[in-house]
Amino acid sequence: SIAGGRKTMGFYVGHALSLFGRDQDRLSHVLVSAPFESHPDFFYPTIKSRVIYALDNTKKPLDCKDAIVTLAEIPFVKLRNGLPKKLLSGEVGFSEAVDSIQQSFKIEQLTFDINTVKIGESDIHLPPADLAFFSWFAERRKKGLSFLSCPSDGVLDKSYAQEYLNHYYRIKGEMGDDERTTRRYKNGMSKDDFLERKSKLNSKLRNMLGYQAKAYVISDNGQRPKRFGLELEPDKIELTYLKENS
Repeated sequence: SIAGGRKTMGFYVGHALSLFGRDQDRLSHVLVSAPFESHPDFFYPTIKSRVIYALDNTKKPLDCKDAIVTLAEIPFVKLRNGLPKKLLSGEVGFSEAVDSIQQSFKIEQLTFDINTVKIGESDIHLPPADLAFFSWFAERRKKGLSFLSCPSDGVLDKSYAQEYLNHYYRIKGEMGDDERTTRRYKNGMSKDDFLERKSKLNSKLRNMLGYQAKAYVISDNGQRPKRFGLELEPDKIELTYLKENS
């Protein structure tokens, strides 16, 4: 609770709760009736009479037992669940946390190089398998191709597997593959393969980016049957590896 005190401290407490407050946390303010509010000799309503004197020119007597104290709950926006994990772990300070949240509402350029990806000026570190899935969908979006449906149960989609592996080999190199990935997709990509790759990628992006991840995750079209793709505008996607090969 914020019970009087310095306004600056109350301001920071409120903002800190907005950033880091949990679902069960509450913010409240202690209100004291006039003329007791801010009086240096008033501490709490007493059971027995305790007389202090007004601070104005009247200097009239005030009985502390007549003071009314009200606890008012203050609603606040809880952003914690959308914060990147590094902010919640205490790796950055308050000012950096505020800057990071501010940045999360901006749509930055998504840039893919041979084996790296950046959002704005920040490097996004992903394992090759996830990076390949991400760049596959980014390239489709950049080229204006439609969202992809998930492979059907029991069906191995060879075209999906080949497109995915093309991106994987570009990142790892033909000689850098440990063969497990090639064997896994040798006969095609299954529904489970597709959904697992999507889930792992999206989970990593949300952990790293918090609210900002919404613009970059692989999402569905909200219809039946579901189709999946990047909603990021194509002009926000840069694929430098395509330029190098052109």
